[in-house]
Amino acid sequence: MNYTLARNVIIYDELTKILSSFNASDIKTIVLAGAALGATVYPNIGERPMGDIDLLIKPVDRKKITDELLRLGYTPEPARSDEEHYAKTIGDFTLHIDCHNNLRHYLDDRALAGVWARARPLSVIPAKAGIQPLILSPEDTIIYTAVDAAIYHGRITANTINELTQIIKYYGST
Repeated sequence: MNYTLARNVIIYDELTKILSSFNASDIKTIVLAGAALGATVYPNIGERPMGDIDLLIKPVDRKKITDELLRLGYTPEPARSDEEHYAKTIGDFTLHIDCHNNLRHYLDDRALAGVWARARPLSVIPAKAGIQPLILSPEDTIIYTAVDAAIYHGRITANTINELTQIIKYYGST
């Protein structure tokens, strides 16, 4: 856990810089997956390993996001048409940023509008940086976590079940 905690401190520091930059450019952002869960449903950020940072952005902001991430030292990587991927080497690891502009693998545009409408403030990071990124609603978090595991990763594992249990426990007690 010490390695995960140390790495996540660096990742959250970088996420704060990214979100501050996006906020200054009026880019509305929903923090997805590990970064959102580590800052909310887990007791501390060292309990949820992260391989990358997943963000949901609006397609209209793709150019602004590229400009901001290039300014922060990220380089573009090949990606699917519904995402933009960026990378930056920090110390001894490379941090990857995946900017999703839709969730078409399970939502159409109308349903995605509902996701944006139901999103809630991520209160942990604004307290540090004075910014207002969003996270998915509890229901959308459960759906996203299960579908992401099944479709993007090809299976629902024991880790996925544990994560879903953690989400349900957290939101059931708040």
